[in-house]
Amino acid sequence: MNVIFSGGIPYFCSMDTLDFDFQPKTYFGDNRSSVVIARLHYPESQWGEELSIFAEYSQGLIYYEVADFYSNTYTVQPEFTAEPLRLNQLIFLIETMEDETGNSENIDLMKMGVPEVTSDFYPEITKYFEDRRRDQRKAH
Repeated sequence: MNVIFSGGIPYFCSMDTLDFDFQPKTYFGDNRSSVVIARLHYPESQWGEELSIFAEYSQGLIYYEVADFYSNTYTVQPEFTAEPLRLNQLIFLIETMEDETGNSENIDLMKMGVPEVTSDFYPEITKYFEDRRRDQRKAH
């Protein structure tokens, strides 16, 4: 059992159960150049917010963007890659994304708590964030 600190909260995980180096072969099939790679739901937020993380293929690179209902602009790391993200990179992107619009008070209300995360490309990400949510509840 390993302890990972994420957002200041200890997360107890078994490295045997999650493959943090997992990387899908591609995001793009059927001639698609843009796809949702993950959906985030914040049930503790005032409005039960949802965010979508998009991957868009352009000029040999994959660009990442976060979209919400209010058209806020987010900074993500990494902004682009040559290959699909590994699981640990997607987790990092989710946990470090920041608002660019200057509406930090609204964003803090919107992104309250640890999100519920689903992905057609990263099946293990749901378990990771379920465990993080459980550990956050235990910490409070």
